[in-house]
Amino acid sequence: MSWMGACMICVIQFCFGAQDITVKCVEPGYNVTINCTFTTTIQFESDDVNWFIHRQAQPPVAILKSYNSMNIHPFCFISDCRQKYSLLPEHKLIIKNVTADDCAVYYCVKQYKGRSVFSNGTRLMTTGNLASENQSILTTNRADEHGALEKTSDFNTMWLKGLLIGSGVWIAFLTGLVSVLWKRAALQKTHDSHRTSDSPGGSDGLEYEVIQLPLPKRPRPDHSATTTYSEVRNLNPE
Repeated sequence: MSWMGACMICVIQFCFGAQDITVKCVEPGYNVTINCTFTTTIQFESDDVNWFIHRQAQPPVAILKSYNSMNIHPFCFISDCRQKYSLLPEHKLIIKNVTADDCAVYYCVKQYKGRSVFSNGTRLMTTGNLASENQSILTTNRADEHGALEKTSDFNTMWLKGLLIGSGVWIAFLTGLVSVLWKRAALQKTHDSHRTSDSPGGSDGLEYEVIQLPLPKRPRPDHSATTTYSEVRNLNPE
């Protein structure tokens, strides 16, 4: 039975994904009628119908079985079937004295070539349950919007913090660079000033002084003429 139940869950989930679900809302304490409607035009092997109830987060449960469309005396699968459910012609299911516990999805099943064919499901809801669900949906949407706003705010805050930190680091870097350059310029200026005051004669550190040397006194040359006489003889006499 557990294996069959697991298989039924898989098949039901598959079929519900492809078919529409009708929603019926009723006030608590009233009776409601659910139709057994199939969208397919296939010819079923028999007119037998099984009714199932599928509550949220629970496996589907067989309620009763109808052997033909005119049979109003079902075969029950659960203990309180006759007190809670009854049949009308054409396999219509009547749920008596509806309470919040009856809120679920109801569907009928027929057999075709050894396979189960599911009808369009009918979701039963009470007015109080519908209001609660709407409020829950509204609360969830508001929570999602609030969460999205918080995420956006957190992102903006993180981005702003990163921008401020980056700007602070950049400003500190520029301040340090300007300070270093200013100190270097001041040291260079001081060094040049010391060199100018300590070395007026040049950059090699030597000191120079201009002195005036006296010119040497030279004797004037004697310009008096000296006359020398010499005897001249003629070597060829006549």
